[in-house]
Amino acid sequence: KTTIERFLMNNRDLIELNLSNNKIDEYGMIEVVSQFNSDTDNQANSLAVLVLDNPYFSGPSQTTAFHVSRMLQSRFCNIEKLSLRKFNLTDEGLSMICEHLVVREENKLRVLDIGANKITFKGCQALANMLKAKNCVIESLIMNNNRTGYFGARAMADAIAHQPSDEYKSKWVHLDMTTNDITDDGLFLIAQALKQNSSLISVKLYYNHFGEKSKKEFFDLLRMENPDRMSDWFLD
Repeated sequence: KTTIERFLMNNRDLIELNLSNNKIDEYGMIEVVSQFNSDTDNQANSLAVLVLDNPYFSGPSQTTAFHVSRMLQSRFCNIEKLSLRKFNLTDEGLSMICEHLVVREENKLRVLDIGANKITFKGCQALANMLKAKNCVIESLIMNNNRTGYFGARAMADAIAHQPSDEYKSKWVHLDMTTNDITDDGLFLIAQALKQNSSLISVKLYYNHFGEKSKKEFFDLLRMENPDRMSDWFLD
C-alpha cells in the first residue's frame, strides 16, 4: 500500500484533507478517493472537507471523476465540502458526479467548487438537474473560469428559477459563475430567474459580457421588492 493509503486507513477520524498542488496522478487520486468509499469496519468516515485541486493528470479525468462520484454516493462518505479546481474535469466527468449525487437519498455535500475546469453547457444541464432534485443540499456552487457560455447560463437560469417546496432540502445561497463567457442574453436570463428565487443571496457574475439588456434587468432586480426573500442581495 502507498504511504497516503496507509495514512488514511489509520486516520479514520480525519476531518479535513487538502491534497492540492501535488504530483498525484490519476492512479494515486483513485487510491485516495477510494478510501472514502470503503466499508472498513463497517464505519463511516469522519472526513468533512476534501480538497483535490490541481492534480497531476496527463489527460481528461473521467475515470477519476467516476471514482469521485462513487465516493459521494457511498453511505460511508460524509464529505460536506469538495473542491476540484483545475481538476481537468469535463462535462462527462461532472455528469457522473451529479448523477451519483441525485441517486443518494441522504446527501451531505453542501459546497462544491469546480472552478477552472472544462465545463460547458452540457455540464450545466447536469448541474441544473442535480440542483432541482429533492435530496440536493448544495448551499454554495463555485464554477468560475469555465466555458458555460449562453446555453450554460440558460440551463443554470432554469435551476435558479426552480422554486422548491417545503419537502426539498436545498438551501442554495451562493453561486459563482465569473469568467464563463456568458453573453448579454445569458446574463439577462439569469437576472430574470433570480426574480423568482428567494434563497440565493450571493451571486458573482463579473468578467462576463454585460450589455444594456442584462444591466437593465439586474437594475430592476435590485429595485424589486420580494416579501419572500430572507436577505438582501450580495451581487458583485
